[in-house]
Amino acid sequence: MNPKKLFTFTATLFALFSILFPYLASAGESPYTDDDQFNSHFEAIYQMKEAGVFSGYPDGTFRGQIEINRAELAKVLVLASGITEDTVASCADNATKTFSDMEEGAWYTDYIYCAQAKGWVNGDGGKDTVRPGDPVLLGETFKMVVESQYGTPSGKYLVSGEQWYMPYVNFLSDHKIILVPSTSGEIYYRYTYSGLHDSTASVGFDSTTESKTLRADIAELLYRIKSISNLDSDEIFNPILTLDEYAETYGATVEEKDGFLSVADPHFGYRFENLPLKNLNGEEVLVYPANPSGFENGYTSYLHFIYPSEEGGYSGPGYFGTGYDRFFYVEVDSVIQDWDIYWDFSSQNLEYKFDCSVGMSTSVSEILSQPCVVDENQNVDAAYVNFSAY
Repeated sequence: MNPKKLFTFTATLFALFSILFPYLASAGESPYTDDDQFNSHFEAIYQMKEAGVFSGYPDGTFRGQIEINRAELAKVLVLASGITEDTVASCADNATKTFSDMEEGAWYTDYIYCAQAKGWVNGDGGKDTVRPGDPVLLGETFKMVVESQYGTPSGKYLVSGEQWYMPYVNFLSDHKIILVPSTSGEIYYRYTYSGLHDSTASVGFDSTTESKTLRADIAELLYRIKSISNLDSDEIFNPILTLDEYAETYGATVEEKDGFLSVADPHFGYRFENLPLKNLNGEEVLVYPANPSGFENGYTSYLHFIYPSEEGGYSGPGYFGTGYDRFFYVEVDSVIQDWDIYWDFSSQNLEYKFDCSVGMSTSVSEILSQPCVVDENQNVDAAYVNFSAY
């Protein structure tokens, strides 16, 4: 492999990773007390809290699985656009302020009127109401999120005869932020890479435009759209790394020799040697870091080593005209103890299977004392595969 090859990874997301994830990361506290409800939304929820877009509830919870109402969404969109708390009132002064169902002096008044001044909130068609306490439907969410972060889609996003919300769907789909699965019946929307984290659970919405939007969905949509540096270009949301990009981002040492792969990662604190690639080569192997901020912030990070597959047997088709199969994955968990690393390696369609785990350890030295070695009794194509803490 050539370590000096030109990287094609999204520049903004690459820079974000480099700044937020210094090498030799250590465990920290979760940003919210109810992180067991985050599923694969941890990264988005964490990043949006760091950006000051979401602050959570007074009891320390985020409550990502509850519906967001129109007043709450207005506040989130205003703050996510870069407008600061001390300038919201002056922004609101530019609104027509014609809504008849606004409560005098309510906490949300300036946010809604600021959003109206910006053109993101127009109220109900033909009426002077905005219904601040009502839940936001997914079609409305697509419109308001795109309008606040980009503007009104035009050109290739407009198709004659489509529903009013389809230009926004087309925009999000074109940038690979959401999927629009082809179905014979009603269209459902999902996030790209859904299922890659957990094959048994849906990641994100499996919803129609009439579905109510959850708080976690808003965090996810904003995180994904903000990860794209140029929304006017063909750039897409792409957290999947080549091995070179993975090495550069996390300071890992990656070696491929004679059909075997070795990785030493000081950031997540693990290494393995002599992993047989079978019929793959290093150029085909990719890495998807799921929840990369989790490990040092009281949650769990997953490093999925994957490869393109026409069948898309693991994660399904629809990402770049193809799918991915998972080669194996590394789970780095800082939740159970002060330091805990759990390895679970499995294969998909590569004709070998093995499992290694080092868990419930209280220190790095304890992990180092019990490395996992897979020998020829478990894997006939390798003299050994050694897994240990970095």
